[in-house]
Amino acid sequence: MGLFPHVVLPLPRMGNVIQHNLYQYFDHIPGLPDLLEHIHGYVEDWVRVFYATLYVGPEREYIQFMFQGLPVRLYRQNVAILLGLELSERRLHTDVYGDSEPPRRSKNEWIALTDNEVHDLFREGAQERIPSQLTPSAGIVHRAMRRTLLPRLGYKEGITTLQQHLPRALMQRIRFCVVDLLIAEMEDVIIDGMGAHRSFPYAHYISHMLSRIDHDPDATPLP
Repeated sequence: MGLFPHVVLPLPRMGNVIQHNLYQYFDHIPGLPDLLEHIHGYVEDWVRVFYATLYVGPEREYIQFMFQGLPVRLYRQNVAILLGLELSERRLHTDVYGDSEPPRRSKNEWIALTDNEVHDLFREGAQERIPSQLTPSAGIVHRAMRRTLLPRLGYKEGITTLQQHLPRALMQRIRFCVVDLLIAEMEDVIIDGMGAHRSFPYAHYISHMLSRIDHDPDATPLP
């Protein structure tokens, strides 16, 4: 499997395309603009070993993996510190999939958003929830999330329920746990994707996190 082609988001330039300030869709989540704009570069060997040895704990409370020959366990708070984020109670994967076991992408999505809940996303009078019916702002956010927080290469002609929940939360300034979203996506990859034609996501975020492990005194190798 290859690495997913991650994109660093130039938020000011993206906003200029539609003459709109895009920061308002991200700055309600502490640390998210910096994560999207400034985390770049990766160490491929680190990422491959990370995914080859990754274990996700119950309720996505921690991740465990090998790094530089040692097993490391990071709890969600550790991951948040290393990525410059803050935890939040709301978990988008739980909103959509309930307590379904991974891989979640192949499961029925439980909670569809109402027309009122997605009024910011789709053009007035839209008959279908498809990319061509997104507003200009929602279209940019949706495409950006496909290359960053919710990496997707295929199925460009449709928008899943999870892909609606994410831009809706961003554009309506709903706080959610970015760390949980990242861990949930990683979990789906290791359970469903190792033999599939898919790519390892988050290489840049993982490499940045691993490079800063010494900055979090609680992120220590297991005995």
